[in-house]
Formats: sequence, structure tokens, C-alpha cells
Amino acid sequence: MSLMEVKEVHPVSTSALGGNVRYTGVAWQPTYIPEYHVYIFNVSQRSFAKVGPWANTSIPGVVDDDPVLPGMKANEKYHFVASYPQPMLMPKLSDQSSEMDAVRVDARRYVMDIINPDNATLNMDTVVPAEHRLSINNDLSIKGVFYSLNNPPTQHEVRSAIDRMEKYYRALLEKARTLELTDKAKLSEELASNPDFAYAAEYFGVEMSWNKRQSRPEQCANCGESKPFGAKFHVNKELGFVCVEPTAEGWKAACMAGVKRREDVPPGLGLEWWKKDKGMPKPEEPDGESTQ
Repeated sequence: MSLMEVKEVHPVSTSALGGNVRYTGVAWQPTYIPEYHVYIFNVSQRSFAKVGPWANTSIPGVVDDDPVLPGMKANEKYHFVASYPQPMLMPKLSDQSSEMDAVRVDARRYVMDIINPDNATLNMDTVVPAEHRLSINNDLSIKGVFYSLNNPPTQHEVRSAIDRMEKYYRALLEKARTLELTDKAKLSEELASNPDFAYAAEYFGVEMSWNKRQSRPEQCANCGESKPFGAKFHVNKELGFVCVEPTAEGWKAACMAGVKRREDVPPGLGLEWWKKDKGMPKPEEPDGESTQ
């Protein structure tokens, strides 16, 4: 039986609501047919926890299994989060009867309060002036979250959500570059208070002075020296030569990077990758002498 069909008055007695006013039950409105549903989606790999009014909402990020709309790029996925019926029935304590009642709430307004509590409109592209913002860093509409009356959403809705997120991330990176040159103390303060700077750098694959990519070293099986983990070739610092992983993939990577030429590949060891890639065009190589 659905909770919306419960017609009994439960023998509950508490003073938790309404101060000293006591109530003796919860009455549910009859089941109703929603006019439509409002759907929340996320286009970011980032997840958000405990957001929104009333009951806290968790918004998972995009995963590999999420769909891509026809005509969009493979990395432009969207993640379905939740749906809400229009209208929503919100609980309200009656001051006269000391019982719980329900009021009808526009589901679009409820969902917008989850996505951006400062936006008094229903348009996610609305820019709220700084002097009218009452919350801090709670605008999820610029971080990949959006709502739609369609499931699946339209290509325009997904594209708009991505555009808002990328515009926000670009603005953060530009601000970080400016502060790095003019006010490093302020930059440290901004980075500490807003994790979105790191998400922006990660999204665009940008390496900043405050967001260095970490790479653990490993011992090269060929020369015994330390090298970046997974590197197909590296410079032996002690002897000064380019050490190439003794595999076809290693020599291919070195030649494609221009530090070696195909003439340098040791013959008779099965390292000639171009002989294995039959039907594939030969790789472009730089002119001039090989780098030793």
C-alpha cells in the first residue's frame, strides 16, 4: 500500500513540533495523478552530497555506463539523478488541529531550490547579482546539474549545462592565473575555500603551479634507473642517453615523439611495429639526425 493511501490516524503523541502543542496523528491526502515530472540530471563527473531544502539530496556524478544523446560527443554523457511529481505535496503542521497537513508546491520551484537556492526564477541561465546571493558556492547550475521536463533530456539542455559548466571553469582558471601574478596570498585563500579550482584544472587537463600532476617513479627494467611510472622511454640522467623500453610499443612511442628514428630500432628482435601494423600508414618522423 502506498503511503499516500493511508487513511488511518496513527496514535502518535509528541511535542517535537509546535513547541508544547501536541498532535495525535498524520493524515495523508488521497493519491493523485501528477501533471508531469521534473527530472534532475548531472553532466559532471563530480558528485554532490546533502544539497537542497527539506530532505537532503545526493547527486551522483557521470559514470562510464551513462548514455550519450545522438549527435553528441562520446564524452558528453549525462546522469539521471531523480524525478519529482508536479505538484509536490509538502507536509505542514496545522496550528488549529495539531495534525500534519499537506500543501501543494510547484515541483519546478522545489527542484530549482536544490540546484540554485539563490535563483528566484525557473531559468537556469539567469545570472543572480552578487548582492542578491544569500548562499555561498551553492549554485550547482554552473557545475553541471540541471533540470528538465524531459527524460531523456534534449540535446540543447545537455549542451547548455555543459556550456555553463565550462564557462564557470574557464573563469576560475583565468582568476587563478591573474592572482598567481598579482596576489599569491589571495590565491591561496581562494584555493583553500573553493575546491572548484581543482575541478576546473582537472576538467580541462591544465597543469598549474598549485595543481601539479603526481607521478610515482618506477625502476626501468632496461637500464635500472628510476623513470616516471608507465613511461615508454626516458633520458638516463647518469649516462645521458635515451633509454627505450625494449618493446615494439616502446620504440613506436620514441619514434613518434621524435627522439628516435626507425633506423635506430634494433633489427631481428621483432621491434619493427610498422611491419605488424599492416595496412596502416607509416608514422610521420622528423627530419634530421636521430637523438641519442
